[in-house]
Amino acid sequence: MQKKTDLNFYDFKVSKVARVKQKKPIENKYFFYLNIPLKKYAFFDTRWVIGNSNYGMVEAWRSYAYRVPKENMEKILKEHSCLSDLIQNIEAKETLLNFQYDLLDKISKDLSFLFQQVIDEKKILNFIPDNLDSIFRICFIRNAIGKIPQNVNLWIVYLLTYVHEKNTLSEIYKIVYSLDFLYSVTENLKENEINCIVNGIKQLMTLIQNYFEPNGFYTSSPKESPYNEAQYSIFAMNLLEDIIQDLIYNYEIKNLQPIRRIFENLNDFRKTYNFIKGF
Repeated sequence: MQKKTDLNFYDFKVSKVARVKQKKPIENKYFFYLNIPLKKYAFFDTRWVIGNSNYGMVEAWRSYAYRVPKENMEKILKEHSCLSDLIQNIEAKETLLNFQYDLLDKISKDLSFLFQQVIDEKKILNFIPDNLDSIFRICFIRNAIGKIPQNVNLWIVYLLTYVHEKNTLSEIYKIVYSLDFLYSVTENLKENEINCIVNGIKQLMTLIQNYFEPNGFYTSSPKESPYNEAQYSIFAMNLLEDIIQDLIYNYEIKNLQPIRRIFENLNDFRKTYNFIKGF
């Protein structure tokens, strides 16, 4: 996907095009290339890249790449009637991704402020995993410093006991973040643990979808703004879709639907995008 209009070369990483040691094109690999400013596309294979490029240094990457001159790429660009809608969808989903990442910055700042208060007041701060907020903070901090909890599989089962039909979206994003972290550091899940995760995911996704409002926002609590709750929903759904894909690939789960496109389980991502753009 290309957004800039002033490029002289279109660069492709060597590892994406050829077997590095043999320097032969990767067989049966194709690229779909979308030029957003021109609203055009191209479809080509690795042999085309090698045959229409120069092998050279890309200073920004500090590595060598296959560099396709602008004129070679633009010769094969085509128009299609569906591209306008496709580009609008891509831009909407990029906005949602950036919007959800802002939540992590907020959490980091809140925890930094908390720690600074503890230091200033010379207090001792304990996080005991006997409530959802503490579990979430423990997982967030351990993820940041690269520390894995002992008996991580038990942590997952315990975490999922906090899933219930009245969870707010604030609670849901904390459960999902913690689940994503704990799941990412497990190695061998037992069948009962997998079932627990799958059932938890289904319940959480249904809860998020049930909180959707026709104007594109989500609401679960009068204590939270629709803006914040939209962010919680997008953040949680994106992580849940990632976990689903991983479960299907690594554990061959049959009772979860494969994810074919990002945010496909949001009720109406275009409406939510329009709601966010209004702020």
